[in-house]
Amino acid sequence: MEELKLDLKKQHSKEIDALNEQNLNEMQKMLKDFQQGQAFLKKQISGLEKELQDAALRYTHREPREEDIQTIRELNEALDRYKLKTTKYEVIQFINDKKGAA
Repeated sequence: MEELKLDLKKQHSKEIDALNEQNLNEMQKMLKDFQQGQAFLKKQISGLEKELQDAALRYTHREPREEDIQTIRELNEALDRYKLKTTKYEVIQFINDKKGAA
C-alpha cells in the first residue's frame, strides 16, 4: 500500500512537472507572439508617422490656389487705395492747417 502511494505521488509529481513545462512553453510562445506583434505595430506606427510628416510638409509647401492669389491681390489693392486716401486727407489737413496759421 505504501508503495502504491509512493508510485502515485511520483506519477502525480511527473504529471505536474509535465504540465508546468507545457505551461512554460505556452507562455514563452505567447510572449514571442506578443513581441512579434508589438514589433510589427511599432514598424507600422513609424511608417504612418513618416507618411504624416511627408503629408504635412507637402501641405505647407503647396502652391497657392488661384482664388487665394486673387483675394490677396484684391486686399492689397484695397489697402493701397486706403493708404492713398489717408495720404490725400493728411495733405489736405496740412494745407488747411497752414492756411489757418497764416
